[in-house]
Amino acid sequence: WRCGVAANWLQTTSNACSITYDSNWWSTITNPTQKYAADTTSVAAWNGITAPTRANSTFDGWNNASGDTVETVTFPAMDGQTLYAKWKQVYTITYNLNGWTNNENNPSTYTVENEDILLNRPIREWYMFIWWTGSNGATAQTTVAVAKGSTENKSYTANWVLNSYTITYNLNGGSVATANPSSYTIETNTFTLNNPT
Repeated sequence: WRCGVAANWLQTTSNACSITYDSNWWSTITNPTQKYAADTTSVAAWNGITAPTRANSTFDGWNNASGDTVETVTFPAMDGQTLYAKWKQVYTITYNLNGWTNNENNPSTYTVENEDILLNRPIREWYMFIWWTGSNGATAQTTVAVAKGSTENKSYTANWVLNSYTITYNLNGGSVATANPSSYTIETNTFTLNNPT
């Protein structure tokens, strides 16, 4: 009689499909070449890969050598190919507010794909915002928008005037002293009211 012996196989990486990820000269990718079983049909293009990072940019997926966006890697057609990280440049918006408070809805960054960004008025106690100057050009403007498709860092300065508060005198038929002011601001020196006549 004969003994039957069954062969057992362990697939080696040489028989596996592979895809290599390239960060386009930015952050290093750990284990950039990923191996998949030979019977793999498809995987997400970022499967097993931590998204690379790049200063002043956001990671926006992977492109093949032709520049086409790749969402899913299909084997064996893509076996042995390289995918390249694509990036969105992030631009900054700087606000010069003289130490006061920006509106919480004003963003500090944007990309070329953002819709138009209308700047909201900043906040300063005892002052009234009157206009923006800076990247909006030489003309001061109360309404400023960063247009969709813009591709540069922006800087805006808030301009203010002091709020003026009125003083009303109820004199019951008398006359106010001419030296008594009709308004004041927070920068007005302390004053004493003169008696009416």
